Amino acid sequence: MIGANMIKLAALVRKVFRKKYRIISWIHYSLFEQNLFDPHNILYADYHLAIASTIKKQLIQMGAAENRIKLIFNPIEHNPIRKVDNLTDEISFIGRIQLQKQKNLSELFNGLSHVPETKLDVLGTGEDVEAAKQLAQHLKINQRVKWYGWQKDPWEQISQHTQAIVLTSNFEGLPMVFLEAISRGIPVISSKFAGYDDVVIEGINGLSYEKGNIDQLAQKITQINQIVGNPQKIASSIEQFYTENYFKRLDSVFKEILQ
Repeated sequence: MIGANMIKLAALVRKVFRKKYRIISWIHYSLFEQNLFDPHNILYADYHLAIASTIKKQLIQMGAAENRIKLIFNPIEHNPIRKVDNLTDEISFIGRIQLQKQKNLSELFNGLSHVPETKLDVLGTGEDVEAAKQLAQHLKINQRVKWYGWQKDPWEQISQHTQAIVLTSNFEGLPMVFLEAISRGIPVISSKFAGYDDVVIEGINGLSYEKGNIDQLAQKITQINQIVGNPQKIASSIEQFYTENYFKRLDSVFKEILQ
């Protein structure tokens, strides 16, 4: 299991020296929204472990045989389920501060401007912090946005009062921040980026909206309080991701590949 730029070399070495080892790719981000390597080098691998359905679809699109791709996702630990006694009218974003690009925070800010009673916690840093603050001021929501900066443990800051974690992303791999939230009984609001439904179960652990539809995003923000009241049900919705089930699945995949 090696990086993309080494897969082709490993295949060449195997051919030249007539070795019999198997090469397995295990890429943790989108194959197309990157400039680190030629994604087609991955096709020299014998098998592929995909952490998200998006990556599986990309591999198939490039020509990988579907029966050589194993969708395994990523594991998440069980976390203490939060109580819902002290929830406030707030939502939260955790991640890189990017107004456009992957995180697309400009959409979140515009959505928030349509929901005058809701506040937003922003945890993270990035290249667009100052521009994001200027946009918040321009939209007249700056009094409702709290900037935490980078936090070693963001959940300590927000898990007991936030209503939901929000991603208005243009694309993601497997959104681990959603798994972290849901494992604590916190619902999520998501744009419908490719693969969002690997994690989001509509009306059970979160709500989703069509990317670019600001009115629909605002509607979902106002509706999220309808599902926050059952944190145990929310946390139970991702059983397949919890470590005990994940490693059973991974062990089964390795036995199949290496037999």
